[in-house]
Formats: sequence, structure tokens, C-alpha cells
Amino acid sequence: KRKPQIVMLSRFVPAKDQATLIKAVAYVNKQLSLLLVGDGETMARCKELSTQIGVSDRVQFLGARSDVSEWLWQSMIGVQSSHWEGFGLTAVEMMAAGLPVVASDVEGLKQVVAGAGMLFNRGDEKQLAQIINELYEDTTLRNDTIVACQKRAQQYSIVKSAQAIIERYNQLI
Repeated sequence: KRKPQIVMLSRFVPAKDQATLIKAVAYVNKQLSLLLVGDGETMARCKELSTQIGVSDRVQFLGARSDVSEWLWQSMIGVQSSHWEGFGLTAVEMMAAGLPVVASDVEGLKQVVAGAGMLFNRGDEKQLAQIINELYEDTTLRNDTIVACQKRAQQYSIVKSAQAIIERYNQLI
């Protein structure tokens, strides 16, 4: 059974935006907690932020983990908050694990998530919190989003990717 928790998988680096998600925790349903999986240079600032705004009791910093799939399968909502992104691999991983995904509306994530998961304006913690609350409180919306996200993740499967490469190769020869 999934627990009332939000999960984000990401290195703590300037491109990622854990800070917006931490700020959103102040506005989400008090039943929800946040798990941040990853490590890096901006982690100390994020820990400090969670204490400053009074949500440190609802935010766990798990560090780098080898058991990421376990955290995905026990969580209820996946978030990828970024300032910029090359490709939303962690968003695809969260979708494949049956999570409804909420992501920053930035290049790289938008292409992966739009039309399946939900997008929020980069840096807008109140909009992010509103979407998280809707997904948490509306079971039908959450389940519909999960189905759409799982279908989207299948588009990025290794089998489909290999088939696309073979088809492209065959077009060239």
C-alpha cells in the first residue's frame, strides 16, 4: 500500500529545484510528507530551508540510495522540480513505477510529462502545492493520472527505443 508521501529523485545541484518543492510542503495537506532522494552541493541549503520555514518534521533527506525503486513503489506522488532539464529520465522512472508525476514546465520535462502527468510553473510553490493537494484528495484524478503516466512511460521502454533505432537505421541503408 502506498503511503501519503511525495518523492523526488534528484541530485542536489543548481539545475534541480528541491527548494520549490520544500516550500510547497508548507501548503500541502498535513498528512503528506516529502522524501528527497539524492545527494549533492545544494543539500545543506535545502535542509536549512526546511528548518527555516518550519517543515523539517515533514521532509526526509535520504541521500544517495541504491534502493530507489522501493521508495518509488511506497510513495503516492512523484515530483520533478527543476530549473532546467535535458531529458526527464526520473519522471519516466516515476511514471513507470505507477506514480502520478508533477513536473516543472521546462524544456526536457514538458516533453515527457505534458498530456500524462501535470505541469506547474517553474518556481511556483503554491501552484505545485495545489496540484499535489488535488492529486492527494481526488482518488479518481490520481488514478486517471497514474494510468496516463504509465502509458507514457511505455513509450520510453528499452524495447520501443531499440525498435525506433532499428527502424531509423533501416531507413538509412
